[in-house]
Amino acid sequence: MIGALTDETNRANLRAFSPDRAAFQTRVRDLAAESCNVLQKSGHARDRQEERGIYDWMLFDVLRTGFLEGPIVAGENPGEWKFEMTKRVKGKREVGVVSVLMRETKIFVVTAMWKDM
Repeated sequence: MIGALTDETNRANLRAFSPDRAAFQTRVRDLAAESCNVLQKSGHARDRQEERGIYDWMLFDVLRTGFLEGPIVAGENPGEWKFEMTKRVKGKREVGVVSVLMRETKIFVVTAMWKDM
């Protein structure tokens, strides 16, 4: 079969694809500039925000002006990329927002957390 991997040796030679970090960060910031591109948060995200005192304006600020932290990993569905953006707020505390970029057109917020420094 053309293009099929038939043994573990061939699979070991594959490199995982990951988007260019700078371009990805720019794309997230550009999308987040328009609130309509940030989809309703998961129930988990809403619960964690309330529990942790992280407000919607903080989420948007992090997505619009924060920095990509950690790896960009493939999501559960084709065209999805899971990522985390962070930004320092409230003095020395940093907020982390874990999200999924969906087909490079929408952002779905998975959770938000304080990142103690």
